Amino acid sequence: MLSNLNAKQTGLILVLVPIVIELIFVAVVAMELMEAGKDLQQLRHVKATLTQLHKMQDRCIQTFYILSDKDKHSFEERSSQLNKLVGEFSQPYTWGKLNLSGAPELKVLLEEAEEFRKSALRLVDMIPLHRGWSHNSDRTNRHQNELLITAAMEQERLAKEVVRIEQSLIKHEPEDFLNLQIKFIAIILFGFLLNVAVAIFLVKVFIGNMQKRVDIVAHKGELLALGQAVPAALSGKDELADVDRVFTDASSILSEIRWTESAVLDNAADVICSLDEKMRFSTVGASSSKVWGHPPDSLVRKSIMAVVTDDTAEASRQALERIRESRGEGKFENVIRTDDGTLKDSLWTVTWSAEKQNYYCVVNDVTEMRNVDRLKKRFIAMASHDIRSPLTAIAIVLQALTSGKRGELPAGVMKELERAGNNSQRLLTLVNDFLELEKLESNKFSVTPEPVAASEICNAARESLLGLSAKSNVSIICPKNDTVLQGDERRLVQVIINLLSNAIKYSPPNSTVRILLETDKTTATLKVCDEGPGIAPEDLHLLFDRFQQTKSKPELNIKGTGLGLAIVKNIIEAHGGEVGVSSRLNAGSTFWVRIPRFIDDEENGR
Repeated sequence: MLSNLNAKQTGLILVLVPIVIELIFVAVVAMELMEAGKDLQQLRHVKATLTQLHKMQDRCIQTFYILSDKDKHSFEERSSQLNKLVGEFSQPYTWGKLNLSGAPELKVLLEEAEEFRKSALRLVDMIPLHRGWSHNSDRTNRHQNELLITAAMEQERLAKEVVRIEQSLIKHEPEDFLNLQIKFIAIILFGFLLNVAVAIFLVKVFIGNMQKRVDIVAHKGELLALGQAVPAALSGKDELADVDRVFTDASSILSEIRWTESAVLDNAADVICSLDEKMRFSTVGASSSKVWGHPPDSLVRKSIMAVVTDDTAEASRQALERIRESRGEGKFENVIRTDDGTLKDSLWTVTWSAEKQNYYCVVNDVTEMRNVDRLKKRFIAMASHDIRSPLTAIAIVLQALTSGKRGELPAGVMKELERAGNNSQRLLTLVNDFLELEKLESNKFSVTPEPVAASEICNAARESLLGLSAKSNVSIICPKNDTVLQGDERRLVQVIINLLSNAIKYSPPNSTVRILLETDKTTATLKVCDEGPGIAPEDLHLLFDRFQQTKSKPELNIKGTGLGLAIVKNIIEAHGGEVGVSSRLNAGSTFWVRIPRFIDDEENGR
């Protein structure tokens, strides 16, 4: 029943019930005050009646005294006094608004006083008044005195009764006031205790019921936040029931969503999981059983290093740390050891949440793709080794023919031989790039980091390309500032040569290619800036992949293997550095590489 009351109705009850009780209490106090007022008025009337009886007695005594003493009082005085008494006693006393129902003694007294009044009137008729002496005076006087004595005795008895009743009133008056006071105190105390009891009852019934329902709704909110099922909705029509129904509906919707997500995640071809800040699995999708052979429960709280191979564990840890430090997203590859010992190549797409302190990962099984890549590399490496020797022999023969060592040849033949020599040289360059890239990607090469001046690397690369720049009518400007790098000099020169050759190829005649050097506390950045046609934004992310070239200006018809920038990326990453490019169409391009600086002991001390 209480659950059907809304907040407004409950508030009205909590306000109106105490008000009604207060009104009843005030009404009871008012009735008691009115009753006390009536009792006080009755007491005043009783006192006034007793006072009037006293006056009546005094008048009778005074009249009887004057009538009995003929020597001292004249006939006129006695006659006047008697007439006054007759005048006062001739009409019955009404005694005002006196209520005699609650005072039986007073009622009897007043009835006797009325009889006394009538007797007094009869006595007056029986008492003759004479001016002078009479022969019957002695006998009359005796009879008159007897009547007066009888009346006086009756008067005395009434007087004593009046005094007794008056003394009784005086005696009980303090007690009556004390009882009245106690009664009012009891009423007030009862009203206070009743208010307290009603307040406690209301709090227990209404607030207790509300608190219980609030606790139920709050518990449902906690269950909803934890993704657990919530109990059935509360009954009732109040606001809490409405909120509870919202929670129940939300739980049903979320359960359906979770079921859908679970169905998608558990049946996905990829493993979806999360790692805590210590790189331990916190949640794992059911697809891990199918893909890796590891049930989700066996992976939770286990480090990622426990499922990757030893040779990829450190790289995985460093990749996750870089993603966390950058507070963004990243990708890396490693090899997962499945439950049956099979090795699977995996591509991890990771997002770091600083708020949750968790890595959220999607792990793709790229084993087949990497197997195909390895087959391609093996084929290319084998083909390159088998092709390089014949190409070298052909190039030597063509060079000997075009140099005239085999005799003079017709001009047409010489032209064809030069074309064949250029093509063979381009094929030999392609084969060499293939071999170089295969060596870089298979980690079959090593860099030997040593302190080397950036200016030496830039100047060496410039000197190597003076012929190409002169032929293309492009100037190369090296940086005026300098710093010491920590790297393999030969490999870094190769990097700058690749970047400069690309810049020269795409630069218009009479333009300039600049090499800029920027440094910070621990790294140095070398930038190669050209004035070429620029690169479309959609092509930027492809440039460092194999066999990729910009398509911004197809009319330039620039020939190349598409492997130069891939080689640059592998060499720089082997140094623990980064590569990148920024460009705008028709505004030139800037390729940059960032590698560690050499920090000496003195600089470390600072």
